[in-house]
Amino acid sequence: MSEDEIRDQIMEYFYQLYIDRSGTYRGREQGYKSVEDIAKKSKLAKQEISRNLEYLVESEYITLVMEYRPAPGNPDVKLEKYTYKISVSGISKIEGESKYMKNTYSGINISNVGGVVVLGDENIVNQSYQELTPLLNELSQVIRNENISDTDKLNVIADIETIQQQIKKPTPNKNILSAAWEGIKSIDIAKGLESATKITGLIERISKLID
Repeated sequence: MSEDEIRDQIMEYFYQLYIDRSGTYRGREQGYKSVEDIAKKSKLAKQEISRNLEYLVESEYITLVMEYRPAPGNPDVKLEKYTYKISVSGISKIEGESKYMKNTYSGINISNVGGVVVLGDENIVNQSYQELTPLLNELSQVIRNENISDTDKLNVIADIETIQQQIKKPTPNKNILSAAWEGIKSIDIAKGLESATKITGLIERISKLID
């Protein structure tokens, strides 16, 4: 079973707690008990579950709730108690995006901002860079799926996100754009990457738009 398949089972477990409120603390479950329950239902090793549960917490799909309560007979001693529950991001991951999700640009009348247009899902972009957004998204996805080091992936994807943030502005900072783009172009595609040709093609198309 892949790591993502293990994560799917963990997410389904906490999503079901959220739906039927059968867990303790109205949809939350104690850490050790949740691992035991998932292990029984899935026949996965507890180490596999704990490892991926931590990943989902770090990714903010699962929320870790820490509580400290006085020890019986000794109120000066605090006992640590932790529970888990599915987060809003986790619910949206399973159900799909909701119209009630917080809009990053709430309070801003985008129509009053010159040179900026609204794309799908309330994303905004400078009109001059409208064609750039889908190409950057495609490049990001190709890089994520490539057999290169996680460090290389993180560097490139972080630079892509920097560009995506800049092109939301009416007047993007060209120095930041240039620095991020140089970082992306420096990726070593001479390693026999499966998608080397596709990456090269995307970089050429994006370069024309940025230049």
